[in-house]
Amino acid sequence: MKRVAPFTATDPQFMSYYLNGEVDLPLYCPLPQHLQSLLLGNDVWGREFRINLRAYNAAFAFTSLDYTPIDHGASAGGLQVFQIHSALYHVQGLLEPELGRALQYAQLYFHDLQYAADARAQRNPQLNPQTLQELTAMLHKVKNPYICVYRTARERLRSTGGTARVILTL
Repeated sequence: MKRVAPFTATDPQFMSYYLNGEVDLPLYCPLPQHLQSLLLGNDVWGREFRINLRAYNAAFAFTSLDYTPIDHGASAGGLQVFQIHSALYHVQGLLEPELGRALQYAQLYFHDLQYAADARAQRNPQLNPQTLQELTAMLHKVKNPYICVYRTARERLRSTGGTARVILTL
């Protein structure tokens, strides 16, 4: 990103990404009420959700993360720095599970909502099953665009007999 002079610390102007205000960024849609209450609520449900937010986020991931970490020989104590050597990858597994293997990641978005919520609860026993069920339903109700992209990819793969190489650009 390139700063464009003249600017002040309280009013920086950026050119490269936003073309000096010529690019309109879409406004965020309001959060679904249930998600907002989990994020902001002071009840048992909200506190549990926020404590386990990273685990809930991982439970609804479409892909897994892979990278080559850099080990500087830091001791176990103290602040740890997250540093990546080379590249960061989002690993996409099969869109269909291997025979006898549990559903995971994007595979969970192709099945009955209750079945998917139960599978997430089995893989994440520390999370509240009711919250998992409600969040699963919410993602489908708001028509999450990534669910649509993955379903389309799965349908196209099936129509080619499962031999095509599918590249998703999100």
